[in-house]
Amino acid sequence: MVRGHTRGSRERGQKRGAVIDLGRNEHGIELRELSERIHSCRADELDYYRSILDLSRAQRAAIVEGDTDALARATEEKTRLMSVIDAIGLKIASLMDETACIAGARSHACVHRDHVATTAATSAVPAAGCGLNARIVGVMAGILEAECANQELLEQAISGVSEELKQIDAGGKAVRAYWGRGGQPTSTTGAIDDNA
Repeated sequence: MVRGHTRGSRERGQKRGAVIDLGRNEHGIELRELSERIHSCRADELDYYRSILDLSRAQRAAIVEGDTDALARATEEKTRLMSVIDAIGLKIASLMDETACIAGARSHACVHRDHVATTAATSAVPAAGCGLNARIVGVMAGILEAECANQELLEQAISGVSEELKQIDAGGKAVRAYWGRGGQPTSTTGAIDDNA
């Protein structure tokens, strides 16, 4: 009789252990799915940042060529893409919060299988970031560099226009000064003979 009781306890213990493992496996599956979704969002984010970099380069060409329409179109498209990236960022934050609820605070580190395999193979990649994050940072650095160059070109263009406006203004003042000293206007529209 004691023997049967022991066997039943062991079976119940095994079932409890199986339930605990099942719970862990379910969380593992959920975490993997969330990780895949976060990774997919990061990949989309990277693509949009690359598009913004291309648009920044197109803006440079538009500035150099003086094509204000192309400059405006590129600026509008960049603004639209930044809105999309902002929405992706909110989605990623939501997914990371969901991951944190399941796995705990350390879940904010990248747990995508590609990153975990890379980190296990080499210690060159920091534990809190994955390859996509590094690529996004690289593209963002390129965008910043392109934007600084574009700003410099725009400042030069504005300075050039300012100088042209000063020259036009100076030319107008010279003509008015000439007329003020008794010079005759070259236009004949004002020369109507009132005695006729």
